Amino acid sequence: MQLVISAFMLFALAGCAVQGMQDHSHHHAGHETHFEPHYSESLFKVTENKLFSVEMLLKQGNLTVGSNGVDIIIHGQGNKDVEDATIMVTPWMPEHGHGVREESVVTERGAGLYSVDNVNLTMAGLWELTVVISAAGKKDQAVFSFPGVKLERMAGHNGKHASHAAHGGHGKPRHEINLAKSVLSERKLFQVSYAASPATVPLNRIHTWEIGLQDKEGKPVTGATIKVDGDMPEHGHGLPTKPKVTKEKRPGLYIIEGMKFTMPGWWTVTFYLDTEQGTDSVTFNLDLK
Repeated sequence: MQLVISAFMLFALAGCAVQGMQDHSHHHAGHETHFEPHYSESLFKVTENKLFSVEMLLKQGNLTVGSNGVDIIIHGQGNKDVEDATIMVTPWMPEHGHGVREESVVTERGAGLYSVDNVNLTMAGLWELTVVISAAGKKDQAVFSFPGVKLERMAGHNGKHASHAAHGGHGKPRHEINLAKSVLSERKLFQVSYAASPATVPLNRIHTWEIGLQDKEGKPVTGATIKVDGDMPEHGHGLPTKPKVTKEKRPGLYIIEGMKFTMPGWWTVTFYLDTEQGTDSVTFNLDLK
């Protein structure tokens, strides 16, 4: 399906260049270029110095935690297609002051169209994507803001929404959900385990978790940045606290303080992992009594 869409876009974009040149012929020399979007469903920006226009189409319809893909269409003066450009797409979380370690992968498709893959977002919240364009000796950028990035959502059996990534059982009945305390991460980069203190996870009490993080060879992963997100899929709410890593107790063993669960039932806890080996996430299921 994506190939069909890309082919359609390439065909349509070929006409955009002709239309852009026709429109430009009506402008007098010296007037500022007037950029216009070419697709009603795209996100549209003019770069900061007004050298280019950028249209962004989200391949999955929106951005979610994890790996994303976008298509970017670049036009220059006279609304002409910009080819042979160097494009960089950089995610950034302005409220947390960090980005991600993995770089996005850009592939030129022709007629001003560039496909961008591996746009990896490591946690829910406000994200910005900065698109930097270098072409014909000129450089400019545009910033797109995405305030509502969340875990991927799917409809539950009762009409409520539950996190697809958090199911851990891909729609299985609750009694079949994996309650293991040591699991492989989503992208299979790490083996992750947890241990609560006290050992039986308490209700309505702030307590501590230890997170063990190892690579595929069983070696401890040090210096990781870990973010925590809790959810109660059947009730549509998360944790009342904001747990965080307070220290790395020993290589690959991280202390999480501030864990608190307010009621019995099915909970999920997702850890977003940012390491030198790459970014990944892992979700644990709990059935609290």
